[in-house]
Amino acid sequence: MDPRGGLRAISARAKPRAFFSARPYADTGGMLGLGAREAGLATDAGLDLYLAHQFLPWRREGGRLVIAAADRSAANLAWLDGYGGARIVPIAPRDLHKVIARRFRERLSQDAVFSLWSRMPALSARRTFTSKQTAAFVIVGLAVAIACCLWPFTVAQILVAAMSAGFAVSAMFRTALALLGGHNKEVPSPPTDDSALPTYTILVPLYREAKILPELVRALSALDYPRDRLDIKLVVEEDDRETCAAAQALTAREPFEVLHVPTSLPRTKPKACNYGIMAQTPLAT
Repeated sequence: MDPRGGLRAISARAKPRAFFSARPYADTGGMLGLGAREAGLATDAGLDLYLAHQFLPWRREGGRLVIAAADRSAANLAWLDGYGGARIVPIAPRDLHKVIARRFRERLSQDAVFSLWSRMPALSARRTFTSKQTAAFVIVGLAVAIACCLWPFTVAQILVAAMSAGFAVSAMFRTALALLGGHNKEVPSPPTDDSALPTYTILVPLYREAKILPELVRALSALDYPRDRLDIKLVVEEDDRETCAAAQALTAREPFEVLHVPTSLPRTKPKACNYGIMAQTPLAT
């Protein structure tokens, strides 16, 4: 059901809302009166919109649509009124995103790998070199090879001098950074009221790292920041069962959450972070 039409066009204009709200939810389980979800109501075409407005079509009751909504601000509820008298039921943001991650796991996995390539190929690392760059490298390589054949000692001297100059510039640059970074700077005092602090989401991609997890969780738990303002997500590859089991055992309480990345290639940490981000916020188109 899409009373407004053009889900993709609307989601492109919709601004992402904060993942967590400071408002408490009436039911700690996060699903007040929701019951079983009806399959088929939420579609892939509407994913960006669901994330932008923090809701999900849940089921029908006597022909009336039930919508699970994590953002219950006045503006968002007014927007959801466009669904024609739907019943709005609260759900905790964490639970909403768990459901979305399960329902759209394949779509999110594909977006994590290919979304940048499909939207902005020039910025994607899928193509290492452009055709112009490849041609330039070939020409330069041929020129150097010919020069080495004709003037081997001269070319060797030039190459050694160029590498030495590059090393010297790099050393001076690092020295300058160390000197500049060593100066004491005034640090603004943090707000005394915890409610004025923003919520920080920390994505921690893991793969075959079960042995370091206890130490990692202890370090993250010791962060000097209010726990109710932290959202720490351990992003684990689904086929890494050892790390998944260790993460679940160590993060049974707030502010930790375990995200399972569907098995796909490349199995890299940037892809895992992409998946963690896309499971919470709409993809700009």
